[in-house]
Amino acid sequence: MPTINMGSNVTVNSNQPAPDTFDPDKVKIETIPSTSVVVGSQGPAAAPMAEKALIAAIKRQRTQPKGTLRFELTNAPGLCLSKSEGPTEAMALADCNQRDTLWIRPNEKPSALVFDSKYCVGVGDAKLQDRAKVLISKCQTTPNMQWELQADGHVKMLKADFCMTVIDKAVKGAEVLLQKCNAKRPRQIWRPWAAAR
Repeated sequence: MPTINMGSNVTVNSNQPAPDTFDPDKVKIETIPSTSVVVGSQGPAAAPMAEKALIAAIKRQRTQPKGTLRFELTNAPGLCLSKSEGPTEAMALADCNQRDTLWIRPNEKPSALVFDSKYCVGVGDAKLQDRAKVLISKCQTTPNMQWELQADGHVKMLKADFCMTVIDKAVKGAEVLLQKCNAKRPRQIWRPWAAAR
């Protein structure tokens, strides 16, 4: 009895093979081993949800608290570091004149960038690596929330060679991420914002 193989998982047994037909009653289906495909994430994980107290503190700010500043991206005048719109902890660029753009106090806690006395800029529990999201969350004494403000304008992680960076086009809402520090990357250079500029 001739056997016709139709792909890797169907075999047709036939007494008289016909050119374009087969008898469905004589189809034998063979089991093949299953395979699993694991699809990895294409980018960094989504930012954690911001707690209600953080959102309320942002809405409460009316004037610049003493000793605070806004970090303006040097090559994008008028755009400052702030919490992104929406309920996440992710940091993004926002209009420096916008009332809810964060006023940050450098070094209130050791090497920390602090908002409202209890929230710090960092990367949460994420691994320190390229494209890790910069977040604002409750302060912890962890290297993931320790920064060094450098004279050339870099805002660098204290224990690693990663800087706050706008990787994509510097527009309102652009994410702020970590990237290896490089003096030739203008989207890593920040300055204190002055309303009179």
